[in-house]
Amino acid sequence: MNAATRWPGSVERLVLLAPALDFSEQGLGAPNGVSLADWKRDGQVMVFHYGYGRVLPIEYALYDDARRYDAMHAHLEVPSLVFQGRRDTVVSPTTVERWAATRPNVALHLLDDDHQLAASLPAIWEATSRFLGLQP
Repeated sequence: MNAATRWPGSVERLVLLAPALDFSEQGLGAPNGVSLADWKRDGQVMVFHYGYGRVLPIEYALYDDARRYDAMHAHLEVPSLVFQGRRDTVVSPTTVERWAATRPNVALHLLDDDHQLAASLPAIWEATSRFLGLQP
């Protein structure tokens, strides 16, 4: 999303899966109930990494960098397709709904799923392939 807003014309369409949009202290905060102050002091926090299927450190620098981008107020013009699990405990479905509601170019699919969206992959692929023009 940041590339689409920073370099208009370089991204034709956007597909977002459980997008972390709000990195403000009120929005995301530190993972696993750790305070932001402790995370900053320690430099990292251990979290379950869904991609690797195990606990790994997340550096505070990731959060610090992400705060430089204001996705909640970004002017996004490209057609966008967003998939968000209603049972997601990592990314707030309410935040994603609030973000999508103000953007007529965003189609939000709220799914009965968690952060991994694993149970919804067939439906996600079906909608994405239509959105990208890969099938009639």
